[in-house]
Amino acid sequence: STPLYSSAASDVYKRQMKVFIILIIKLYWWIIPASKRKQCLFKESCSKYVYRIAKQQGLLKGVNAFKLRYYQCRPNYKVIKNENHNCYEFHLSNGEVVKGEYISPEVLKGIY
Repeated sequence: STPLYSSAASDVYKRQMKVFIILIIKLYWWIIPASKRKQCLFKESCSKYVYRIAKQQGLLKGVNAFKLRYYQCRPNYKVIKNENHNCYEFHLSNGEVVKGEYISPEVLKGIY
């Protein structure tokens, strides 16, 4: 059986969609200034993370990065001080643990 799209057409489509997701993020940055956005838990904001992954690794990885951050950045996280390493950790509602080096300094300011 013959594929519906050729490999070259599929590659063009993937590149177009990658550009589309990058443009959506840039539009978000332009419309909503950083001072008006919700404070991100992470040092690298969710939109910057998704932008970087999509730009470097393509559309599918960018969409997966968006899904990952969407599920990580939910309420009901707990901040715990790791006494052994003298640092803070976020214990996310999905069970993941985010180490202090990945946590936004602005978020940590309100803790200590």
